[in-house]
Amino acid sequence: MSEKLHIIISDDSHSPKSLVFSKKNLKIGLVVGCLYLTLASTGSYFTAGFFQDKKDLATDVATLQETLLQTKQTNQQYSERIAQLQYEMKYQQTQFQAEKKELVNTAVNELKKRSQFIENVMDEIGVKIKKQPPTAQEENRGGPYIAQETVDHKSLIQQTDNYLKMMAKLPLGRPVSGRVTSSYGSRKDPINKRSNAFHSGIDFRGKRGSEVLTTADGKVIKAGRNGSYGLFVQIDHGNGYSTCFAHLKKYTVKKGEYVHRGQTIGLIGSTGRSNGPHLHYELRFNDKAINPVKFLKVADLSFLSTSN
Repeated sequence: MSEKLHIIISDDSHSPKSLVFSKKNLKIGLVVGCLYLTLASTGSYFTAGFFQDKKDLATDVATLQETLLQTKQTNQQYSERIAQLQYEMKYQQTQFQAEKKELVNTAVNELKKRSQFIENVMDEIGVKIKKQPPTAQEENRGGPYIAQETVDHKSLIQQTDNYLKMMAKLPLGRPVSGRVTSSYGSRKDPINKRSNAFHSGIDFRGKRGSEVLTTADGKVIKAGRNGSYGLFVQIDHGNGYSTCFAHLKKYTVKKGEYVHRGQTIGLIGSTGRSNGPHLHYELRFNDKAINPVKFLKVADLSFLSTSN
């Protein structure tokens, strides 16, 4: 078989032309052509894919940049909000501290006034304030004295509390509202008219059956008939003080009962050695009658009752 391939081409002039190709070369050419076409088509595919990927990547980058911008804006808003909240919190704390300080100062001033009032009352009636003995924790100490600028609130509260407890057991104020008809001390006896009589208390005129109030907290140690005193009540207030209420129409407490300032203990009457309805009020210290006039002149102290 011939190794060559003849191709005859004829034009309009009918003069044939003959092209001779080697079959081997032709095969090589065909293979090369096929390879070229394959490479060309493959390159076009990859080129198109590359540009598409590049386009998609650019879109993703743009999306990420927009997201990043939004995140920055959100973070800025959060930062501004946090700063605002921190400012508001600081402002509220400042306001709270100011209000707290004002309340403490008001309370301290009120305690000072109350303590001073109690001290003035005790000084007026001649009662000495008992100082608290040092506790075990207050002993065995030393060092230089340095004045404290701020008030010791706990000490002031404790001091006032001690004052209030002491005052609650002091017989202060009036047991009835009637006018005084006979004072403490020397007087003319209302029954036998002798002028050398001694009156151990104060008499208050009152309407029969009117309430008689105790003037301090304490324990009833007597309640019943007591000779010329008639129906009689005696209350022990501690610290050596006791009060007596005589000529009662009726007593409303019993022996051993604990009573509070302002509590009704009986009714005005005229029992015993008496010439008319009245209350004989007597103040005793260490079981000896003393003049109660200074104790009567104290203003209303119902707030001192331990029953409140």
